[in-house]
Order: sequence, then structure tokens, then C-alpha cells
Amino acid sequence: MTTGAPLDAAARRRRDFWWIMAFAAVTALLWHTVFLFPLRCFVVLVHETGHALAAILTGAQVDHLVVRPDESGEVLYRGGWPVVVSAAGYVGSSGLGALLLALTAYPQSHRVATAVLGAVLVAVTALFVPFTNFFGFVLGMAWGFLLLHLGIKAYPWLPRFVNFLAVMLCFYAVYDFGDFLLGDPMRTDPGILASHLGMPFLAWPIGITWVVLSLWLMYRGARTAFGIGSGGTKPA
Repeated sequence: MTTGAPLDAAARRRRDFWWIMAFAAVTALLWHTVFLFPLRCFVVLVHETGHALAAILTGAQVDHLVVRPDESGEVLYRGGWPVVVSAAGYVGSSGLGALLLALTAYPQSHRVATAVLGAVLVAVTALFVPFTNFFGFVLGMAWGFLLLHLGIKAYPWLPRFVNFLAVMLCFYAVYDFGDFLLGDPMRTDPGILASHLGMPFLAWPIGITWVVLSLWLMYRGARTAFGIGSGGTKPA
């Protein structure tokens, strides 16, 4: 009989599930504290990197990318497709969180994913973050080289670290959505896009569409992480 492997797989899923739940609890409790400040800045950097990469992929010229100590940021670009570029902050950060969450089911991929993300952050920082934005430049280089180092060394705890990054990215997406739903939508990415289009009334439809798409991506990432719907068992 070969019953050991399925039981081992189920036990691994349960372990991963409770680790991620623990990270989610820590993130929710400590979100506004200084302890998570470096990670909050990381997800702001990812958010702005999403805008920059979307701009490049749609043929735009990126002038600069800025991240500030108050956890705000901006990407100045010319040309491209504003619909795609604007969406790439919200949807891109939550999509990356969902991808990293899904990789929980494929721990051998954590090393590659971490190294690739690190290389992208180093390249984007070197190309687009002006040295006059000293905070943003140091932030991008520090996180980029840290992730490159972790990907190369492949420490045993790397999967847990990737889980924590995934949770932070997903929480930040929800936090951004809260700013949109409860704050001034015209100061958010959907509002800015609606203004570019000359139709401010589209801010809400655009924002809600991005919220639904991002939550769907996170849901799919969680299903993959825990083997739900693919012959696996739900965590118990």
C-alpha cells in the first residue's frame, strides 16, 4: 500500500495553511506599527513597479519612479495605454501576491521567484528611481539585492518568507481598496484614470472592476496553494 504520500501532502497543506493564517493575523494586528514599515514600503515599491512595467510593455516612456517615506509613490510616464498602466498598481500587486501564494504548492519554485523579483526591483530602481529620491533608491536596491541573495542561497525558511510577502501584498491590495471605497476615489488610481479619460463618473465602475479582479486572483492563488479543486483536500 502507498498511503504515506497522500497523507504527507495533506499534512503539508495543513501546515502551510496555518502558517499563512498566522502571517495574516500578525499582519492584521501590526499593520500600522513600525514593525511592518519595511514590508509596507516593499509593497508600495511593488505597486509602483507594476505601473512602470505596464508602461514599458505598452510602449510608454517612463521618466521616473518615486517612493516616499510616507508610503506614497508615483510613476511619471508618457504614452502607453493608461488603462493598463493605471490598473497595474492595484491588480499587479494583488496578482503578484496571488502568484506567490500559489507557489506555496510548489516550494521548489520559491528560489526562482524570489531571485527574479529581486532582479526586477534592482533593474527598475537603477533605471527609473532618481538618486534625488534617496529613500526610494535605497529601498529599491536594498529589497532587490536582499531578494537576489535569498534566491541564490535558498535558505530553508525561504518558503515561509515568501508566504509572508504574499500575505503582505494581498493585505495591501485590500488596504488600497479601502482607500478607494471609503476615501476620495478621485485621488486613487481608478479616479486618476477616469480623469484621464475625461469621464470622472467612471471612477467607481473602474475601481469596483479592479477590486473584483484582484480578489478573484487572490482566491485562485489560495485554491492553488491548498490544492482545492485539483484532487487535493481542503485544510482541516
